[in-house]
Formats: sequence, C-alpha cells, structure tokens
Amino acid sequence: MLTGKGITHPIVVKLGGSIVTRKDEPYTPNKEAIDKLADILSSYYRSNGQLILVHGGGSYGHYAVEEARKRKGVLDTVDVAQVQKRMLELSVIIASSLIEHGLPVSIHPAHTLCKSENDCCFDVIIEDLSNGLVPMTYGDIIVTDKGYKIISGDDLTLWLASTTGSRRVIFVMDQPGVLDKTGKVMERVTPQTLGEVGIAKKESVDVTGGIAKKLESALEFVVDHDVEVRVVGIEGLKEILSGGKAGTVITK
Repeated sequence: MLTGKGITHPIVVKLGGSIVTRKDEPYTPNKEAIDKLADILSSYYRSNGQLILVHGGGSYGHYAVEEARKRKGVLDTVDVAQVQKRMLELSVIIASSLIEHGLPVSIHPAHTLCKSENDCCFDVIIEDLSNGLVPMTYGDIIVTDKGYKIISGDDLTLWLASTTGSRRVIFVMDQPGVLDKTGKVMERVTPQTLGEVGIAKKESVDVTGGIAKKLESALEFVVDHDVEVRVVGIEGLKEILSGGKAGTVITK
C-alpha cells in the first residue's frame, strides 16, 4: 500500500523509444522531440502535477540487444552490461533536457529495481516522488540464474501505476494515437476492436513486442484497475496534461 507523504495519484508517462530516439539510426536520440517533451512535462510539474516517467529503448536498448544476438546468438554478461550502459546513456540525455527545463528528475535504472522480469521493488521511486522529485526509470536488461531477461518499459509503466495508485497512464509515441488499418486514429481500443488496429510493417528492431504487445498488456491491465490509459503523440500529451482529450483510450 502506498504510504509516501504528499503523493496524490501521480500520472505515469511512458516516453516511447519511437519518440525519444530515431529508431532507424542506431544510438541516435531525437533531441528535438526530447526538448519538446521536456517543455510540456515541466509546465505540468510547475502546476503542482506529480509525475513518474518511464522511457523506452528505441535505437539504444533494442539495437544493442539485437546486435549481440546476431553476433553471438545469445547474450553473455559483457553484452548485458553493454545494453545497460547504452540505456543509461539514453536516460542521461533525456534527464539532462528535463533538468534544463526545470524538472527535478532522478534516474532509477530498472536493473537496480528488479530481481526478475516480473519482480520489481519501487520503494525508492515512491520515496523520491514523496520528496518532490520526478523519478524516471526505463526498459532494461538483467542477468538471472536463468540467463538474461528483458525488463519491458511498458510493463514497468503499468506496474508503477498500480503501485502508486495512479488514475492515469499516458503512452507517448511517434503517432497521434493508435491507428486503424486505414491510418485513422482510433478513439478507443477495446478487446472487441483490437483486430482493427493497423500493425505497421516492421522497419526497426523492437525486442519487446511493439504496439501489439503494448495494447494487449494495457487491455489486461484496465480490466482490474480503475485507470485511464491513453496513447498519444507529443501534441496529444500537451492537450491531455492541460485537461483536454486526445489520442486513443484503452478500455475494457
């Protein structure tokens, strides 16, 4: 049960790898998009809004994993360390922009929070949040007695929402919402309309399952949680945090 002082239903925002990096260019951040996001998020923070941030791997983590797989077939401990380093590099780039915009971000690598791909402790994130910081974690990789395991940023986002009593989760992507097969933004995605979602041709590496896995996980989550889950683009994030509506809502 959440007991941190001064915590009032923070919004959990997942900054997708497709928006914070240039996914077709290995190890390349999308600095313009990161700065726009920083401006929007800092404005919300200054209005006394509480935030927890998660970001994806994009052309950093996903590419590093796939690169090692192709070279060796399986990752060893040096490869795992390399993936962790690449993700930390991206996180520092994002945090630097956020801090420059006045957001007091504290970075928490998921490999320091999680014992396995589905066993994580968020006490330090809750403590930072209660003390006025904006905790940020990210998709990561760990070594277990069963080999390496990928910690999904999408899963972290939903787990954090559940742990902190969040009422709103926002996934920010490089599209204005979830697109149907004609390229139109869907107002909502439900189990009944999941088949209408347009799955883009794979143009870049994603070792965590892409949009299909994201939507399936979100649909499972909303069945048992009273949380609004939305998928938006950058402008949609600004609209949502200003009290408006945008993007696609994921609902049961």
